[in-house]
Order: sequence, then C-alpha cells, then structure tokens
Amino acid sequence: MDITLDSASKYGNQIFSTCKTFCESPEVQQWLQDGIQAEMNNPTLNPFVFVPTLLSVHSNNQAMENLTNSISVLQSGMSIIGVGTFAGVALSGLSLHQTLQLREDVKQLKLEVKDGFIDLKKAFRSQGDEIIKRIDEVANDIKFEAHRLILVKAYGEFLEATRLIKIALTGDESFKNSTLQNAQFMLTRALADYNNPHIFDGVCAAGELRRRECAWAIQQALIMTYQLQNQPNAVKDSIKHLSDSIMRDLCHIVDRCESSYELDFLFPEVLRIYTQDLPALEIQALPADEQKQLLSSVDDTNDNGIVEEPPEQILYDLVKPKSHYEALKDSLRFTLKPILRQDYMDYIRQRASAVKYEGIALCDWANVSNLNLANIYYYFKLRE
Repeated sequence: MDITLDSASKYGNQIFSTCKTFCESPEVQQWLQDGIQAEMNNPTLNPFVFVPTLLSVHSNNQAMENLTNSISVLQSGMSIIGVGTFAGVALSGLSLHQTLQLREDVKQLKLEVKDGFIDLKKAFRSQGDEIIKRIDEVANDIKFEAHRLILVKAYGEFLEATRLIKIALTGDESFKNSTLQNAQFMLTRALADYNNPHIFDGVCAAGELRRRECAWAIQQALIMTYQLQNQPNAVKDSIKHLSDSIMRDLCHIVDRCESSYELDFLFPEVLRIYTQDLPALEIQALPADEQKQLLSSVDDTNDNGIVEEPPEQILYDLVKPKSHYEALKDSLRFTLKPILRQDYMDYIRQRASAVKYEGIALCDWANVSNLNLANIYYYFKLRE
C-alpha cells in the first residue's frame, strides 16, 4: 500500500495501525536507492548532463567535443526558459530525456551549433505550437538578448580555449605548458562571463540551473588542464571546490522552485546530478591508472543515435502521481541535505502521539525513505 496523501485520507487509521505496514511500503519506499541501483546495473546508459568528460569518453579531444556539445545544448535551453519567473508547460520540452537526446543529435551532426546555440525551433518542430510560440517570445525579449550576447561571447572564449588545449598536446613539454596556460586564461574569462550576475538576475529556478550547469562545465574544462599539466593537488582542490559549489547551488535552486511545472523539470535533472555526476566528478581526482580501470567497462557507443529514457525520469513519473508537490520538493531537499529530515521526524512523532498513532510515533524514521517521510509530514500538517 502506497503511503500518499490521498491513500492516507482514504484509509485513515487502517493505514496507520502498525509501524510494520508502513515500513513495508512497495517500490516508493526505496525510490532513491532503486534509481541509483538502476544506473549501476546499466552502465551503457549515457550518464551525464553537465559532466560528460570521463565516464563517456576515452580521449582528451573527445572530452572537449562532448563538453562543447553539452554547453551548447544546456544554454540553448534558455531559449525556452528565458528571463523572469516563467515555469509553464513549455518546460516539458526541456525534460532530462529531451536534453540528452538533443546532445546526442548534436554529436551525430543532426543539429547545427551557431554561436553556442542550436535552433530549438527546428529541433522542436514536432513538439507542438506552444513551445514554438514560447521560443519566439523569448527571442523577442530584450533582457534575454542581453543575456544571449554575454553567453555568445563566453562560448567563443571557451571554443578558442578548447582549440588551444588540443594544440598543446602536439608539442613538447614547454610548449604544452605555455599553451595550456593561455587556455586557462581564456577559460577563466569565459567562466567569469558564465558567472556574470546579470545572467542570473530575475531568472526562475529552472533558468538558474541551466546557467549554473554551463559554469560547472567550464570549471570541468579547467580541471582537465590541471590534469594535463600533471598537477594532482590542483585537480583535487578544484574538484572539492566544484563539488561543494554544485551542492550549494542545487540546494538553493530546489528551495527556489515555485511550481509543479518547474519541479517536473528540476527533479530528474537534480537527482541525476546528485547520484551520477557528482560521484563521476570524484573519479577525476584518482590516479590515471585507477581511472582507466574504472572506465574500462563503460561503453559509450550509440549506433542508432536514440537515447533511452533515463531512469531518473522514469522514477519521477512513477512517484509523481502517488505524491504531492510540496512532498516531492521536500524529498528532493532531503536527498541533497539529509539534516533537514530531523525537524520533519520530530514533528511527525509529536503529531502521531497526539492523535494516538503510536506505531507511527515509535517508528524508526531514520530508515524511512525521503518521499514517505515528506508525504506523512504533509498528511499531518494539512490536518492541524
């Protein structure tokens, strides 16, 4: 029996009669663990949104190509999100599955990149009039055009830096280091543009995520240059700094989510970043031989160019009908910051005791899933 607001209201005391019934809920009880396990059991899935450099590539040139493709797809998504607090139905066009497919289409040369953007009207011509209308609205927005000009400049700097990195690998050690230093200078300037506060001003949570992902990718490129210079301490420190920044940004972005449409966009992406991209980032801090051993079983080939629906999207589609917007949002917050669970557990114990649901009051809440914890919290909260 699924423990959701609707079922709790329908079954009342029957649901809460024993702690055992609650703790033996079906797959939703282990929704996070199942999502992670699905990835571990299927390593051939394309595993990255913003970190496409290690587990999916086997050469520096390919790493740079994947990074440039990813950034172009990520920032092209801003052509739908725009500037402001928009979070409407058109966000469905930017689902995790669609984002991964767009990246594959760029890789397969099915879509052209111009100034760091792809033509989403061409890519989404079969998605319906609403998305096309939204793309036209954003294109005519003066504020977005100002953002776009900043991003075009930054992408140009990034492309030139990637060119220098490739050239650096063709010369001797002195030439390599001096050329990589020039590339690092250009990447730092590009990063400053991607972190320009003007491109974050007033955007919704979905827009902020897309902008942050571009900045994280530039930082990934910088870390690669430190690897090429054989600077393990710089690599380690940079990975720690980037990981910490990503976690802070994700927590802030989820807190800013204001609608179910926006959560539909954010939930699968944030979950994927947390369960896949961040652990993959840590692999870059390992010695080269250990990296090679870990990556030897990964198959990045995609003969037909079709990306399977990612398990994070499947998982979200499974739990959404069984839950509640606020509960889903809080479950994602708990995933990123488990300490937030404590206040919810204390509240549930207090309310359960007050209404004589002793099984719930005595439950071992440390072993209850994030989603069930949030759902039960709102069950009691809405009945105060």
